[in-house]
Amino acid sequence: MKEGGEISKDAPFSTRALRVTTSNETRHERPRTTSMRKRRYFEFARHTSFDAVSRSSALLFVVAVVSTVLGSACSASTSPARPAPETSAAQPAAPTADADFDPPSVRLAFFKGVRGDDAELERAEKACERTLARDPHYPEALVWHGAVLLVHASRSLQQGDNEHGSSLRSQGLRELDEGLGRKPNDVKTRAPHGVAMFSLAAEVPPAQARGLLAKGIDDYETAVRLHGDQFASLSFHSRTELLFGLADGWTKLGDEARARPYFVRLAREERDSEFGERANAWLDGKRNLGPRPACAKSCHMD
Repeated sequence: MKEGGEISKDAPFSTRALRVTTSNETRHERPRTTSMRKRRYFEFARHTSFDAVSRSSALLFVVAVVSTVLGSACSASTSPARPAPETSAAQPAAPTADADFDPPSVRLAFFKGVRGDDAELERAEKACERTLARDPHYPEALVWHGAVLLVHASRSLQQGDNEHGSSLRSQGLRELDEGLGRKPNDVKTRAPHGVAMFSLAAEVPPAQARGLLAKGIDDYETAVRLHGDQFASLSFHSRTELLFGLADGWTKLGDEARARPYFVRLAREERDSEFGERANAWLDGKRNLGPRPACAKSCHMD
């Protein structure tokens, strides 16, 4: 630094750009005002090359941007949070998403368990229970857990433990109905609920079966409606499960007029399968068709 406030060309850039003083200034000078800073800048510009001014301006611009960003962040973090909007006490809270719950994975494990793989059935059950521990009203977890309980109930009843089996069945039905009630217009709740209703209807006396069949039919018809134009793109199992379930369900309830449209669709859309053959036989007047065509080994796995 030269006397009289001139800046030596050999001084470091940081010194030339950021510390321009005169011989009268001291370390205890009063804080500079904005106008004083401007005068210092223009005084600095008269003694500094264009290159130095450009670099200094760029540095000041970056510092200004960073300060603005940090200042905004600090303001946001220190400002009081907005109060959450009040919700009506009569309106139930929307179910929260659970990233750990994967319905297709649970479905796959469940049907493997129904086929006799106890480890897979337990895996499906534990997946539901982990989710229900965080959100006891999560719809998809409720319906699948309810379906698992019905499997346990059937096994307990077959082993002669009527008290435990009946308790499990009641709990399973409650969970199935609650899950469906919380999300009634979603295939992910309608489909497992319907499967459980049709399956249980085959295990109980006819008087009880009618109510279960009616629920299953409502589930399947809702699922068909929800799929809409995408129905043809479903897997073979999903299409035949829905159509044959509805045709067979209405037949068992004694309403052949409502069963006929579904047999017609099976005969037309699945004509090269056993389901199509069964449908044509029914349409030709044969009513003793026997049990539902057996599932292929992997029909629930696609």
